[in-house]
Formats: sequence, structure tokens, C-alpha cells
Amino acid sequence: MEELNTPRAQWLRGVLDMCLPALMAERPVYGYEMS
Repeated sequence: MEELNTPRAQWLRGVLDMCLPALMAERPVYGYEMS
């Protein structure tokens, strides 16, 4: 398993942090849809 402090893991976390608000802005979504 990849460590959480590697550059790739940090990059993926940043991308996911931006994808969720974009998904919520598009239309109403439920929590299970985001997971």
C-alpha cells in the first residue's frame, strides 16, 4: 500500500478535493453517490 505522504498520494488527494465540489455543483447528489 502506498504511503499517504508521497507526492502521488498528495496529488490524488488534491484532485479528489476539487472533484467533489464540482460534482455537487452540477446537480443535487446523495452522499452514497459521492463515495
